[in-house]
Amino acid sequence: MIDWIQGFPKKLRGLQAFDDSWKGLPAYPVFFVPNKAYWDVMQWQGKEIRNLGRGLLGVLAVALLQLDSTQVIPFKHALGCVRALVDFNMMAQYCSHTEVTMAYMEDYLGRFHKNERYLPGVWSI
Repeated sequence: MIDWIQGFPKKLRGLQAFDDSWKGLPAYPVFFVPNKAYWDVMQWQGKEIRNLGRGLLGVLAVALLQLDSTQVIPFKHALGCVRALVDFNMMAQYCSHTEVTMAYMEDYLGRFHKNERYLPGVWSI
């Protein structure tokens, strides 16, 4: 997914806006302000991955606000994919699961695949 996150803004000519949004994230409880530009993180692990999950959807939305009309629909589906993956990841971090939490996770994966169908070739960037 990280490769796709790097490729999608580039494809839509929003790399600089994405990086500016990433660097501009404010401090918040349990969120560490990134001390590097998004593109400068060489290895995503631990704290960086948690921060990515907490801020990714907002950063992507802000970075790609100035889209032309041909890019709006793919962008909406891309946001749907990212949101579903972030939600799935947050739920997967629970220490234990019930039938309800498993149903949520299945729903998130279903949402991801529903939006993914409208993005041919995007995940292979």
